[in-house]
Amino acid sequence: MLDDLHRLLAELGYDETRRPGGDIGIGVDIEEVARWRRPDERLFTDAERGHCRATGRPAESYAGRWCAKEATLKAVSPFLAVGLRDVEIIAAPDGCPQVRLTGAGAGWAGTVRVSIAHSPSLAVAVAVASRHRGERETS
Repeated sequence: MLDDLHRLLAELGYDETRRPGGDIGIGVDIEEVARWRRPDERLFTDAERGHCRATGRPAESYAGRWCAKEATLKAVSPFLAVGLRDVEIIAAPDGCPQVRLTGAGAGWAGTVRVSIAHSPSLAVAVAVASRHRGERETS
């Protein structure tokens, strides 16, 4: 997971020789998978529910998607005032999770990267948000 974080920071242009200042937000969330055996499906979009149901381990998938949504909220909070319904975790063609911001976050020009990991008992996600240079806060 730490390697993923370093990779994400490098992709976002983070330079370890300078402080990131207000240009980068980081969020992390962890959940017990057992809590997601019977999820409140209203918390997820149609695409998220479809993805989770299609996996062989839907509880792990729901827990991971929830963690990614929460981590994303934490990561973008320095830049945007968005809610959970404004954050959708979709699957890229290669299966990797991607963040789609809708509603209040739809026009944001920043970048959000997310990584999800889970075991049969725990799920965790880390999100890194980068505000592009010169972009003004919209919160």
